[in-house]
Amino acid sequence: MDSMYSGPFHRKLPEKPGMKKLKVEFNGERIAGFYIVLDARSPEEKDLDMASGKLKGDVFVFLHGHGQRPTDLYKFTSRLAMGSRSGIVIVPVCDTPYGDDKNWIGDRGKDVILMEMARYVLYGMGIDVYGYEPMVDMEIVVDSKEMGKNAYVEGVYAKAGITAVGWSHGGVLARRLAHAYPASIKSIAQMCPAGYGTWTTTGLLLKFFREALFISRLMLEGYTTDVLGSALGITRGVVGDIVRAIPSGIMQRRPYKILRPWVDISDAAVLLDDSNMELRGVENIVVIFGADDSLINASKQAGIKDPMNPKEEEIMAFWERFYPEELSRGVKLSLKILPGNHLGPATHTDVYLDAVLRGTGDMVEKT
Repeated sequence: MDSMYSGPFHRKLPEKPGMKKLKVEFNGERIAGFYIVLDARSPEEKDLDMASGKLKGDVFVFLHGHGQRPTDLYKFTSRLAMGSRSGIVIVPVCDTPYGDDKNWIGDRGKDVILMEMARYVLYGMGIDVYGYEPMVDMEIVVDSKEMGKNAYVEGVYAKAGITAVGWSHGGVLARRLAHAYPASIKSIAQMCPAGYGTWTTTGLLLKFFREALFISRLMLEGYTTDVLGSALGITRGVVGDIVRAIPSGIMQRRPYKILRPWVDISDAAVLLDDSNMELRGVENIVVIFGADDSLINASKQAGIKDPMNPKEEEIMAFWERFYPEELSRGVKLSLKILPGNHLGPATHTDVYLDAVLRGTGDMVEKT
């Protein structure tokens, strides 16, 4: 795949990425982690990074929605790697944590695991994360390598910050990670994000099924591959999590671990704002809603009466409601209502990509 943003170098990525699996040990359990790493840098760029001891921009960590696999939405993540200044995107996914200490199950456990997976991958590339401080004094092992505060690596030649980009439930994870690691994550971008309303778990499921019906109509409009790919990804993800939970629960005498997917959905049904998830270190925040998204609705969640014609006072009210501290600190804020439904990043990739890269200030110069 050639770059749509050539910049000063010619970048390339494979047409199909290879997904890798990791074994993660945390909070008294072993769970499965999966990832892809997209490094679009040319050999010349890598040499310059090594010589300077830092990357030209942040590494993007892309966080998927419920049940998706790392290879899903590759049309977006590959172009994100091509178009970002660093040229690197990591897409980590893990099963829902459900270990000994109940304070670290669900998304709070993912805060730890996803960051340590990203650090593990970056260490393998010779890259360390700026300002990393562990959020819990608990052992975490990724593929037999101790991570967390005790991680020891050789061959690190460069440092980089992180920009967290999340889609759907991943939007919640992006904000959570930026809250948990304020010195490492300087920008977040949320696409069709959860976290801006409160639902019951059952209510959110019903909304998801309704949106799925709307999305299915796109197959009549030339988006068959995108629709089927998303549906297949969710099916694989949820079924895989349940299947892996059964033997894990039996071996650890925890049959209730089969409830992990339900916990995962529940974590997407919460409201996040500065009262529970302030972002002390961010410099850029991008929030994107799909104009026709019935699952995460711009009118209900963001208070935008006419999604295609948002008013300045409505946009300001959104920031005052959900990000008052960041607004007062002068953080660069970008709220967009873009075409498409909940599958917008797949069906309208270029406009979502452009909004993410411009809003985070991390777009490589086009030539």
